[in-house]
Amino acid sequence: MSKSTKAAPSQTASNKKRDKQHEAQLRAELRANNVRHWRESRARWQQLIQYLKDELPLPLPVHVRLVPLVHHFGYAEKDGKSFLIRISTYQEWGQALYTLAEEWAHCMRGMGGRSYDEDHDALWGLAFSTALRTIMKFQEENPR
Repeated sequence: MSKSTKAAPSQTASNKKRDKQHEAQLRAELRANNVRHWRESRARWQQLIQYLKDELPLPLPVHVRLVPLVHHFGYAEKDGKSFLIRISTYQEWGQALYTLAEEWAHCMRGMGGRSYDEDHDALWGLAFSTALRTIMKFQEENPR
């Protein structure tokens, strides 16, 4: 007679419930840390946005908003009169800088509802590298 290595159904359900509670707790802690981090970093963020506007001016006014996006790191839109860039606060500072460079590059490149490949072509890549280098320059000139 062999022993079964399967966990009892009640143990498995209990473990799943505990895992879900632990995951929810970790997510809540991450959100709290990110909120605290972004509150402390808001002035620096505003300095960076102004630096980008000065160093890499766009053909239209740009508004950058920090918002709690869950399913995206960020995105950019054009309403005809201006660009709007939204950056998720559910990411660390370094990732947010990378996302900002990506979205700024879309604004530099121009937007038109093209396919993913067309939105991320060689011209966009050049704009992205320029935006990222400008952000790195800001970091070097303005150490924390």
